[in-house]
Amino acid sequence: MHGKPVGVTWTHLGQTADSGASQITLKEPVQWEIGSELVIATTGDNLSQRQNEIRKITSISADKRTLTLDTALTYTHLSLVRTIGSGVDTRQIEIRAEVGLLTRNIVFQGSNDASWRSLKSAKACPKGFNPGEFAVQTCFLGRYGDEIGTDEFGATIMVHGDSNKQKFMQSVFVKLSNVELFHVGQAFRLGRYPIHFHMNYDMPSSYVRECSIHESFNRAVNIHATNYVTVDKNFIYNIMGGAYFLEDGVEIGNVFQYNLAIFVKSSSNLLNEDVTPAAYWITNPNNTYLHNSVAGGTHFGYWYRILDRPDGPSYNPNYCPKNIPMGKFFNNSVHGVGRFGLWIFPGYTPTVTGGCNDQNPSPAKFEQFTTYSNDKGAEWVMSNNLQFRKFISFDHKSVGIETKQIIFNENIQSRYTPTFYNESNGALVADSIVVGNSDSTQTTSITQHGVVIAWDRGLLVKNVSFYNFPDPNSEAIKPTEVAGRCLFGCGGWTTKFTGLSFSNVMYRTLHRWNWDFIGQDLDGSLSGIVNGYVVSTNNFTTSNQNCQAKAFFKGGSICKSNDWIRFSYNGLINSNFKDFTNVTNTQNATVSITYLDKRLTHQKGYMIALEANQEYTFEYTNALFPINLTYIGNIYNLYPNQYVIIKHKMLLKPDRVTFGGMISTESFKTIDANSNKGDWNWNNETSTLTYIVSNKENRQPYLDVPIVFNAYKCRYVNCEPPMSPAFKLPVLKRPDNALFWSNISTWTFAEPGWGGYGANGNFRLPNDNESVKIPDGKYVVVDRPLPKIKILQLNGILELDNRFNHALEADVIFINGGQLIVGWENDPILTNVKIILNGQKDFLNYKLPNQVDSIGGKGIGVYGGLDIHGKPRYKTWTVLENTAAKGATSITLKDNVDWNI
Repeated sequence: MHGKPVGVTWTHLGQTADSGASQITLKEPVQWEIGSELVIATTGDNLSQRQNEIRKITSISADKRTLTLDTALTYTHLSLVRTIGSGVDTRQIEIRAEVGLLTRNIVFQGSNDASWRSLKSAKACPKGFNPGEFAVQTCFLGRYGDEIGTDEFGATIMVHGDSNKQKFMQSVFVKLSNVELFHVGQAFRLGRYPIHFHMNYDMPSSYVRECSIHESFNRAVNIHATNYVTVDKNFIYNIMGGAYFLEDGVEIGNVFQYNLAIFVKSSSNLLNEDVTPAAYWITNPNNTYLHNSVAGGTHFGYWYRILDRPDGPSYNPNYCPKNIPMGKFFNNSVHGVGRFGLWIFPGYTPTVTGGCNDQNPSPAKFEQFTTYSNDKGAEWVMSNNLQFRKFISFDHKSVGIETKQIIFNENIQSRYTPTFYNESNGALVADSIVVGNSDSTQTTSITQHGVVIAWDRGLLVKNVSFYNFPDPNSEAIKPTEVAGRCLFGCGGWTTKFTGLSFSNVMYRTLHRWNWDFIGQDLDGSLSGIVNGYVVSTNNFTTSNQNCQAKAFFKGGSICKSNDWIRFSYNGLINSNFKDFTNVTNTQNATVSITYLDKRLTHQKGYMIALEANQEYTFEYTNALFPINLTYIGNIYNLYPNQYVIIKHKMLLKPDRVTFGGMISTESFKTIDANSNKGDWNWNNETSTLTYIVSNKENRQPYLDVPIVFNAYKCRYVNCEPPMSPAFKLPVLKRPDNALFWSNISTWTFAEPGWGGYGANGNFRLPNDNESVKIPDGKYVVVDRPLPKIKILQLNGILELDNRFNHALEADVIFINGGQLIVGWENDPILTNVKIILNGQKDFLNYKLPNQVDSIGGKGIGVYGGLDIHGKPRYKTWTVLENTAAKGATSITLKDNVDWNI
C-alpha cells in the first residue's frame, strides 16, 4: 500500500505556541493539506501527557510554515533555545515541541461503532496518574483526561510466511508507505497488533515508511522473530502498550529511523511490558535506532530489556541476547515521559562475538541522546562496558543519568580487568551536559541528582559539564542505591573523574554515610587536587593532615594521599559480633562500621575503605577480646607494592592461624611494608595479632585479595587430640569386663586430686564434694547411692544400674568423649532417677582441656554420648472428659492413663 507522499511527516515548532493560540509556526515548510489532522507534543513535565493536543488544519500560510488550527490550544507548547552557564562556559539547549501529521489519503481502520463514541463515559480521573514503580494506581480510564468510549477492538495486519519454507527464504513481504492506520490493534489479545511481523526470519525488502498509526489498542509495529525490516519516518500517536516492539529477543538488523512517537500509554492488561510500556521495546541489541523522537508517553522512551536467553517460541539455550554486540543508538530524543527516557534493564553484557561462551567484553555505545522533563533521563542496571556519550540531559524530576552496577562486584581477576576506567572499551559517561534547571522561571521539573554513579568499580566519568544545581537538596554527583539489595550503608567502590566543569552548582558530590563512594580526581577538575580522592568526611579524614573538607562536597573531603581500598567481610560466627566494629588507624582515629544483613558483597557483614600502606586495628564492641576469630572477606583494587596491615586484639595467643585453610607459621619479625602477604605475628604485651595483605607480586593493574582468616585456640593442648577412645560410641550394651562403683578395686584408676584416690596411694570410694573422672577405656556401673559430686568427667562410660533408684547430683557433668547411660533405648530404666545440677550464677565455669572454652554452671557438656531413657507411658497427655469445677479434688480424663500415685 503506497499513498500520496506528504513530504515531511513530522517536524518541530519554529516558535512557541501559547495556550489560547489558534496558529502554530513550524520549523520548516510542509506539504500538508487543509483538513488534515496533526498532533502537537507536550513540552511539560513527566506527568503532562494530557498536554499532547490533536487539532485540524484550517489554513496554511504561503511559506507553508504557519498553520491555522480549528480549535485554540489548551496548553503552551515551547519552541526555544536556552543559554545555560555564564562567561566562557555557556551552552545552548533546544526545547521544541514535535508536530506530527496523522492524515494520509489511504486509511486502514477497524470499524468504529458510533454508539461507543457517543457515550463519552470516561471522564478525567480526579486522582490523576502516577507512573511510579511502586505507586498505587488510580483509575483504569480517564487517567490522562477525558476519554471517548470505544470497543478497543481495532483492525490488524498479520504478516506470517510459510513456516515450512527454509529459514532465511523470504516467503512474504510488506511495503507500506504514506498509509494512515486508525482504530487498530485489539486490546488485551496477544498477537493482534496493527502491524505484526510474525516469525518470518529475514525480510530485507519490507518496510513501513512515512505512515501514521493512531488510536491503537495494542502496540503499533510488532516484530516477532523477523529481521532486517525498515521502519522510518513514521508518526504514531495514542498507542496502548509497547509501540515499536521486538518480541522474543532473536530479532536483528531491523532499522528504526526518523520516527516520532507521541503518547504511548499504559495498557491496563496484557503483559507487564504493556502495562509499563516503552515507545521502543528492544529485546535484542543488534538493531539500529537513529534520529527518533519520543514525547508525552506514560512510562519509557527506549527500554532495552535484554535477557540471557530468548523468550517464547524462539527460546534457544545456545543463543544469548545479553551477549550480542551493540547495533546503533544515535541522535535519539525523549521528553515528557512518566519514567525514564532510556532504560537498560535488567542488564546488558555485550561481548565481541555474542556467543554464549564468549568471555571477551565489547563496548556498547549510546550516543548523542537528548532527554529532558522525564522522571529520569537515562539509566543502566547490571550492565558492563556501556558507554553514554554526548548526552544532553536536563529538567528531570529526579535524575539526569544513572548507572547502577557494572560488573556486579565480581573480583577483578576476570575478563573485565582491562576495561576498568578505560575510555575505549569500559563503562563510561562522557562528553555530556547535565542541567538541573534550564530556566528557573519556566521549568516545572528540577533535577535533584545530576549523575548517579554505580555501586561498583570501573566507571569513568569524563568531560561532563554540570549546570544549575543551586538547591541545597540537589547535587551534581551522588552514588546510587539498589532496591531489594541495599539502600543504606553500602558502597566503597572507586569511580574516576576527569574533565568536569561546574556552573551554578552548590554541591558537587553527596556523601550520605561513610564510604558511600570514593572518587579519584584524575586532573583536579572535581576537587582541585590532581589524583586526589574524594571520600566521606569522618574521623579518618579529620585526623589526616592530607585531607580537607570542602564546602562543595556535601559530607565529603578531598585527600591528597594514598589510594583508598575497599575491604568487606562476613562470616563472624559469634552473635556478639553483630553490632559495630571499631576500626582505629595509626593516628589513633576510630571509625565505627555497622553490621548489615544486606550488602553488595559479603551479606550479613561489614564494609570499610582503608587508606593504602597503613595499619588498622579492628575491635568488636560486644567481643573486645575474642578467643577465636573467623571471617571471610576481600581486599579490592590493591595496586602494585601497596599493602594494608590489619590487627586484632585477642584474649589469648591463638594456637593456629590459617589463611584460606592453610596453616600459616608465625613470623617473629615486625610486620611492616617489607613483609610478605599473609605474614603474621603475636604481641604478648598488647595481646594483638597482626597480619599483612599486600600486592608485592606487582599484579597489574590491581590485585583483589581474598581473605579466609581463622585464628583459634585448639580444644586440646598443642592442638593434638587424644588417641581414639577405647569404646566406639554409641555403646549399645554392657561389656563383660564392666567395673562396679561399689568395688574399691574399681578405683585403682583414680588419679591424684580426683575421687577414689586416697592417702599414701591407697584407693577408696569417692566421697561427697569430690570430683570424679572415669578414664577412657573404663566402663563403670553405678550400683550404690552416689556421693554429691563437684565435677563428673566422663572420658569413659558411666551406667546407672537399672535395678536401683539413683540420685546423680553434681555441679558440672563433662562428657569428654565418653558416654553417660541412664537406661537403654530398648531397655529403659524403670526405677526412679534424679539428675540434679548445682551451682550459682557466679559459679566459676569449668574450663575444657584447652583452658579456654568452658561449660557453664548447672550444665552438662556433651562431647561424647548421652543416653537417658525413662519408663514409657501409655499416655503422656490427654484432655478432661468432664468440666472440673472450682474446688473439685478429683478430675475425670477422657483416656485411660498409667500415671502413678
